[in-house]
Amino acid sequence: MKLKKKTILVYSDPAGYNIISSLIDDFIANKKIYNIDFKVFTNNEGIINEEYSPFVEIINNSLSEVENEIDKFCPDKILTATSTNIFEHLWRISSKKRKIRVESYVDHWTGIRKRFSFLNELVYPDKIYLINDEAKKIAEEEGIPKEIISINKNPYYKKVKKFKPEISKAEFLLDLKISKKQKILLYISDNIKNTTCFNDLGFNELSIFENLTRSLKIIQESKKIINKDQIIILIKLHPRESKKKYLNLIKKYEFLNIRIIKQYNPLVINLYSDIVVGTFSNMVIEAYILKKTLLRVQIGIKKEDPLRYEPLKGKFISTQRELNLELEKMTNQLFN
Repeated sequence: MKLKKKTILVYSDPAGYNIISSLIDDFIANKKIYNIDFKVFTNNEGIINEEYSPFVEIINNSLSEVENEIDKFCPDKILTATSTNIFEHLWRISSKKRKIRVESYVDHWTGIRKRFSFLNELVYPDKIYLINDEAKKIAEEEGIPKEIISINKNPYYKKVKKFKPEISKAEFLLDLKISKKQKILLYISDNIKNTTCFNDLGFNELSIFENLTRSLKIIQESKKIINKDQIIILIKLHPRESKKKYLNLIKKYEFLNIRIIKQYNPLVINLYSDIVVGTFSNMVIEAYILKKTLLRVQIGIKKEDPLRYEPLKGKFISTQRELNLELEKMTNQLFN
């Protein structure tokens, strides 16, 4: 009789959650049973949407707790996301001690090697899955051994392509108390300001939002559109951001109808928005895959585009004038 393979899945940040939730879908589709064939763990910073809460357990950033969970479940393999959090690192350390195969997914192109080094301790998994050739090139330049690198497109993108919302647009508008007559401009915020590896990037989520509102004011004054009854601006916060971050800016732009959203399915918001504005987060890639009217804005950028997703790489607005023109064109299309 062939014994079933047992797997533990681990993540601690939003992008990692997207990957692991996609793997959970695959496990369930293949008739794998939670707590028998697989288990999922995150820490207190991890994001858990309601639909996946039955499959995810929260534990602390504690090596002893991690080792205890591994010894109780006795997995054959551990699959981790990667982040700038030590949580996944603890699982890699424990796996190596126990000679359990561990594989890790990297969802982006920045600081790949740093994701495997904590407190001056570098621990690689048995296999690192990167999302394209560009990421592979960066990883090799950073000194990651070629033999443990493999290209495996982000499994979450498959989920985005197949996405079918459980609620209609009418239900979505009702849920967020948005009029059917209003158009939605979605601003995808990011946690650039509080992330050390982006300190010298030349822009952050607040500066780009100011660029956006400046353009909207120009359009409003010249075209007599973009009033509060016509358009609503939804700021979709990064899960690690606080609503307080934008409060002063919102007061500054009282002529606009601005709402801050934190806990809401990002795919649903993306799908039902009329214009999407962002920088380089995974939600920007999702908007592209969903074929949304998309503006990537990186005014003030001093380094190479952090987003190396081939269809979007290097394609962004870099000046206020260009943003004014593109946004005017898009809003004209909405209201004419």
